[in-house]
Amino acid sequence: MSAKKETTPPEKAARSQPKKYKNPDQRLWRTHREDSVFFQREAQVNFWTVLGGLAMAALLTQLGPLLVELGKSRWHLVLFMLTSILVIATSWVQTSWGSLVMKWPISIISTVLNIFGMLAQSIQCLLITNPAGWMAATSAILFFALALQWYFRLSGAWSVFTDGMIARIKIINLVYLFLVFLCLGGALQLYLFPSHLAEIIWGFVVFIFAILALIMQHKGMLEEKRELGIP
Repeated sequence: MSAKKETTPPEKAARSQPKKYKNPDQRLWRTHREDSVFFQREAQVNFWTVLGGLAMAALLTQLGPLLVELGKSRWHLVLFMLTSILVIATSWVQTSWGSLVMKWPISIISTVLNIFGMLAQSIQCLLITNPAGWMAATSAILFFALALQWYFRLSGAWSVFTDGMIARIKIINLVYLFLVFLCLGGALQLYLFPSHLAEIIWGFVVFIFAILALIMQHKGMLEEKRELGIP
């Protein structure tokens, strides 16, 4: 029996061939490499900066109510305000640094997760005079930060990291998961059994954890600079 010669329909063959452009400028999106990375990184950092500015603006709107509460001897609310400032700083550093060291192109999923996380930050800033609500909003911030890391793991954004770096990230994620439940527990306790003493204790707890998060982020950045050869 003679072998049959396979033929390709003209339409299918045409679709399988690279598209040719008469104007070379139209081939931009087929040729650029580093420019795409730089553009996506800059666009995302600018977007996060704007969202962080909105959270900071929300915090500033609470200065009046905060002064009223300070007149009622609720001085410890300043701890929640300072912690919100540190959370904004940590969030911006983490996302901006992540766009530099990770394989992090613009995507719908990561953008939506970031928007919800930044929305939770703005809500947190609006609730500095309501510690129970503030703690609940903080747990949401941590949850969306964890969800973003889970997405990174599934999408291959960690592909540039060594095994040691990935193991360190997993440990940090476990710490964040613990903090999610800690903040939820604090929110529930303050809602069911509100007291100045409980607010003072939780104010110091979250403020200390915010400082530790900044230190941990700084140390992680130094290690990643060394391991990835970033000047």
